[in-house]
Amino acid sequence: MAEDEKKSDSSFYYVIFISFILVLIDISLVYIGNIKIAQGLDKQFVNQLILALIKIKQNPFFSNSFFVKSASIILLMISVALNTTKKIPHKENIQYYQKLNYIYTLIFLLFFLLNHFALKTFSLIYLISTLIFYFGLANFFTNIKTYFKNDLVQDRFGKENRKFKQTTEFIENEYSTNLKTGDGWINVINPFRAGLVMGTPGSGKSFAILLEVIRQQIKKGFAMVIYDFKFDDLTKFAYNCYVQYKDNYKVKPEFCIINFDDIEYTHRSNPLQPDLITDFLDAVELSKSIMLALNKSWGEKEGDFFVESPINFLAICIWALKLKSDLVNEKELEEIDGLYLLLNKENSLEEKQKIDIIIKQKKRELKVYCSLPHVIQLVSTPYEDLFAFLMSFKKDGSIKNVLAPFSSALENEAYDQLEGQIASVRLGLSRLTSKTIYYVMTTGTEEGESISLDINNPLSPKILCIGNNPERQKVYSVCISLYMNKIIPLINKKRQLKSSLIVDELPTISFPPGSLDNLIATARSNKVAVWLGIQDYQQLIRDYSEKNAKVIINTIGNIFTGMVTGDTAKSLSERFGKIKIKKDSFSVSKGIVTTSYADEMQDTIPPSDLSTLKQGMFAGQVADNFGQEIEQKFFYSNIIIDPKQRKVFDRFNYPKIFDIQKAGLNRKKILNDNFQKIEKDIINLINETQNS
Repeated sequence: MAEDEKKSDSSFYYVIFISFILVLIDISLVYIGNIKIAQGLDKQFVNQLILALIKIKQNPFFSNSFFVKSASIILLMISVALNTTKKIPHKENIQYYQKLNYIYTLIFLLFFLLNHFALKTFSLIYLISTLIFYFGLANFFTNIKTYFKNDLVQDRFGKENRKFKQTTEFIENEYSTNLKTGDGWINVINPFRAGLVMGTPGSGKSFAILLEVIRQQIKKGFAMVIYDFKFDDLTKFAYNCYVQYKDNYKVKPEFCIINFDDIEYTHRSNPLQPDLITDFLDAVELSKSIMLALNKSWGEKEGDFFVESPINFLAICIWALKLKSDLVNEKELEEIDGLYLLLNKENSLEEKQKIDIIIKQKKRELKVYCSLPHVIQLVSTPYEDLFAFLMSFKKDGSIKNVLAPFSSALENEAYDQLEGQIASVRLGLSRLTSKTIYYVMTTGTEEGESISLDINNPLSPKILCIGNNPERQKVYSVCISLYMNKIIPLINKKRQLKSSLIVDELPTISFPPGSLDNLIATARSNKVAVWLGIQDYQQLIRDYSEKNAKVIINTIGNIFTGMVTGDTAKSLSERFGKIKIKKDSFSVSKGIVTTSYADEMQDTIPPSDLSTLKQGMFAGQVADNFGQEIEQKFFYSNIIIDPKQRKVFDRFNYPKIFDIQKAGLNRKKILNDNFQKIEKDIINLINETQNS
């Protein structure tokens, strides 16, 4: 480093010497006409000097004073650039002095180049002005260089020095999502290793990333589940993408919506559909999903008596209603099983689709008693009637064993104990007693009215949007959590269509401990891409516990972060690692400036940078594939979205699922009839038990 500086210093002296010689030659040429031979001087020497200057003046370059001065200025600028001596500016009023130097430099430059037009006849004035302007320019050029080079002015926070090369190559495959940035590309070539998008409200999570993920994955033929917290922001965009790209699918997908605010814009679907519950353990998982969504703090109390008892009791109720549904539909279920055997043997896609349509029609005709509304009504019946109904299935070993502690408390008239075990189920589920929820979470008999939750079924793929309402979040989130927890095992299977699960505002819904991270860990082999959106890591800890939040974060391969602060910024900065930067420092002693350089490891993206990211600016890392390695996995850039392209996906409104006015029906009557039907179903089941 020191040898390079010495070479620069010697070059500086040579160049500035030549520059100054050119200025002296220019001044001398002005004096040629006025020089007289002085007494006492060697005439021959003076004459030779004058003749030499005359010959120089005859040269086209030197004959024009403007050209000579321009060359001198260029050499002066080169010499200043080569000068390694640094002048440290005062920290105060730096911008003021910087602007002042620009003004002085411009004035001196004009006078230096043009003063020969006005002052050539006054040789002495020309001499003095030229030298003043020349040395003034040298001073101001040096000052400007100091302001440009010194970090105190240009890079107060050291961001420029920490910049690293971004991926400029566009890398694509049949599953990838590619985001254009200001200086390259962010290539998510393996979305099946999950993606996490975080950032404070307004940082651009949905606009810059999630909407683009939805667009590109629908374009590439993904089946999809979208949790739309602020319905219908994502739903409308997804529908327009569906209209644009539906022909890209081998089997045209169905665009489906579930929302609890307007029954005209929702499909109906039963997450407790009896054929989806094949074992008592399935009932336990569904019960756990419901109760943890109702009581988020229970996630940290696994094994507690007053946590496990309500979960087990609700599981018994679900399993009993499933058994009753199977018993009532015994013959019909045998026919459906036979159709499934035909479906598995058939090789033709067209024939498989025909059989699949027949199966769906047969299922719509079944008498279904197992649904969340039926469970709510059953749990609300008096203890004697409720236990009589449950004990009617005592031949089932699961119900007999799990129900024993509850029936024992009832027989011994330990009502306080029984109330403590069951009250949390009754109180929690009573919140969900809504006619709209009852309508949406039961199945209808009309074609196209109800949907199944096997989203990535190759015979009938779906793009399903599940909408929430922030004003009714606490109630709707329980139902949505049940849907999501039932969808996960259905889509995470072999030989299904590639699919995507997009959950914006993850903390607003619940997943039982271990279910979400297990999906992330196993979904890669089943071609399921999981995308999660959160505002802050602490938000995830609050709603999922620190242990579960850490596991979720640590299993995700693709991370995007907009503006985040505090502990979230610190933990992400640690994840992004460190980078080697060159640090220089100056010390001044008795007018001598000493420069020292050192290599130092600093955070690739410090917490201070993450906490000040502007809207649309994201940092993070991506995961790669075997055979498609990405050398630079980290990124820190502004994501570019074309507003004109986005407008294309805002043209159409999704259609009504059920046009009540067109059907000549009444909304209130539809909801009341469905509610009363469910009430009558449970009353009939209780009466049957009493009469048997």
